[in-house]
Formats: sequence, C-alpha cells, structure tokens
Amino acid sequence: MKIKPLFLISVIMTLTYITACSPSTQAPTETPPVMTATPPPAPPTNIPGTPTHALPPQDPYCTDEAVFVADMTIPDDTKLSAGEAFTKTWKLRNSGTCTWNEFYSLEFVSGDQMNSPLTVPLNETAPEETLQISVSLVAPVTSGIFTGVYQFKNTLGEVISIGKVDNIWLRIIVEDGTVAIPPTSTLSGPCNPDRNPAYESEILTLINNARANNGLSTLSLNAQLMAATDAHSEDMACNSLLSHTGSDGSSVVSRVAAQGYSALYIVENIYAGGTAQDAVNWWMNDQTHREAIISKQVSEIGIGYAYLGSSTYGGYFSVNLASP
Repeated sequence: MKIKPLFLISVIMTLTYITACSPSTQAPTETPPVMTATPPPAPPTNIPGTPTHALPPQDPYCTDEAVFVADMTIPDDTKLSAGEAFTKTWKLRNSGTCTWNEFYSLEFVSGDQMNSPLTVPLNETAPEETLQISVSLVAPVTSGIFTGVYQFKNTLGEVISIGKVDNIWLRIIVEDGTVAIPPTSTLSGPCNPDRNPAYESEILTLINNARANNGLSTLSLNAQLMAATDAHSEDMACNSLLSHTGSDGSSVVSRVAAQGYSALYIVENIYAGGTAQDAVNWWMNDQTHREAIISKQVSEIGIGYAYLGSSTYGGYFSVNLASP
C-alpha cells in the first residue's frame, strides 16, 4: 500500500477504474460554514468501554510521529466478494518520542466506511517500536472500487503525521456485486440543495493554477462531466453521504456514462464542508488527490457543488478529471 491520503479518489482507465449536483437554485447569500474534510467526532467522554483512569505520565514536550511499515493484510486493490467480511491490518513504527497508549486512536475519517468502527484504540507502543493495528470491515454489496481513509490521533485529538502525509487507507475491488441498490434518503420531502457557481469557478481556477505550476496544460470544462458532478454532489447533500458510491449504487464510471461521456481515463475527487480553497488545499496536500489533479492523462473537468444546511457536512464538492 502506498501512503496516499480522503477524501477520495476514483480512477478509470477504459473499462477499469480505481477508487483512492444540484438544481440551478440561488447560491446561499452567506458562505457555508467552514468545516474540515470529514469532521471527526468529539473525543468520547464517559462512554461505556472507554478507560476512565488517569492518563499515564508523558513528557509534555514529546513529539508524535509515525512511519508506515507495511500492509500486513489486504494490500491495495485486493479483490473481495460482495458482502465478504475481512480484516485490514497495517504495521507502523512510532518514530516520535511520545509513548502511544489506549488514549491514542485510529479513526475513520472519510471514504467508504464498510462497517468499520469509527475509532480503534492503540496498544502501548514506545518510541521506535512497531505496532500492528486492525479494523474489521465488510465489503459492499455493489461492484466497484472502495476506499476507506483513517487517521492516527493523540490524546488531545491531534492528527499524527505518517511520514509526509496525515492518513493511511485501504482500497478494495468488488466485481461480483449488484449494479445498483434502491436509493434511500435521510431527508423527508423534496431535496433542493443550493448551488454556488462562484465556488465551482474558483475550483477550476485553483486546479488549473496548480497544473500550470507543474508545467501542465489547463483543463477545459465539459458539460457532460459537469452534469455528472452536479448530480453526485446533490446526491451526497440530500443523503448526507460522503462516498464515491452514490445512494443508488452508482460509480463515477456509470455516472459519467449516463451523461453520454465516454471516458478513456477518469479521476474523481470529493470533499465535504468548507470552502473551495479548503477543498483544493486538502486535495493538494494529499498525495493521491494531488496526483489526480496534476495528472498528464486528463484534459477535461467537471465540477459540482451542493449545499444543504440540514445535511451532515453542509457543502459537498465533487470533481471529475478525465480524457475522452
């Protein structure tokens, strides 16, 4: 497994793709509240099973850092059957000077949760020792490529860097699942998220600036890709969903195909909460998403943004970068 950071990415080449909306209504008069890519839950307090004894003594000036060592199970792009239960195990080294303990945790932050627990406590690990940590998951029942992204956090809830990135992830392929599942909405009544054309325009400018800074050609907007990203952003907002898989079981491949776009190569980045600048900053600071933006294989782009105040994260961005 390469150490690449959610919020999320999907890549398609011809018929193979790798994973790693809204009606034209008035944009909100105020900027949606700024949020992180996937806002983590507040640190648990007085929850059954949570240790209640005092924190062990720790040097107040110690540092928290980690180094990825290996995927012990389920390397990236492992093929699993639909609905199959599996366990993902990573091996990391404590490269900082703080001793990890049960008040440190591995937390799911974005992507496809796949029945994963939101938080897994760490075992005690002294500096320079290695740790194997596992999560139990269940493969989705739909076909596609699915990615789950996790972060290590210390006793203060601060993210621990893993080398030059701030997360680890898993990516699996399901080939024998159903094509679609009935859509379910978490909201009652009609759902009409707001658009923010200014955000979409800003995303285009920021991405093309990043490409220019890397000696690459700018991307042109494509109406079919725009329709696909609009629909997916609206779907995520209406269903409080943050995933490359739509509420109807669709994938980025099927969504662009439904709009009549024949993709030779396509990448999807998604982000929830915050501003256009927040989204691009997050993507550019994550190796996987950055590689998608500065890929030499893409020439066109679709950008979608939908904001619904009653949804979990408020605003939802989706970007498709492709070549026909």
